[in-house]
Amino acid sequence: MLASTLRVFANREHSFNAGSSEQALSMREEMQRLAIAREAASALRARMSALLDAAQRDYPDKPGDDPFWLPAHLGGTAPTPEAAAAKDGSTTSR
Repeated sequence: MLASTLRVFANREHSFNAGSSEQALSMREEMQRLAIAREAASALRARMSALLDAAQRDYPDKPGDDPFWLPAHLGGTAPTPEAAAAKDGSTTSR
């Protein structure tokens, strides 16, 4: 991309307009699409979290005294993602 830009500036027979309105409209549309995609991803994440919470809460089979698969807020002993990462010595978190 840089090489072609230098070629445009070097060749004075062609005009160059860095602020064309078509490019500005295109960028604005892309930013709007990105905002919509982020909102959709956020809504999807919230809905999936609610479904997971309901599935964990309503799970019929609760064998044993240690429900290790349930999060603490549902009475289980599963660690939070942060606590699991710290225990594993991992620096990656979700």
